[in-house]
Amino acid sequence: MQAPPSKLRSAALGTDVLRSDALRSHIETQLRTHGDPLRWAITKIDTASQTAHVEAVVTSLT
Repeated sequence: MQAPPSKLRSAALGTDVLRSDALRSHIETQLRTHGDPLRWAITKIDTASQTAHVEAVVTSLT
């Protein structure tokens, strides 16, 4: 799951720095499309492309 950097920057109200609460909210929203997030962590950050790699455990009732 990777959101385009421009979408993440827009959550920071016009700055290039994304506030931690906006980032947390964005990650949790994206995870909810796959189930209920139990835990997650940012495991890698690529500063060149301004992307973060997130590993997560989610529950899904199917």
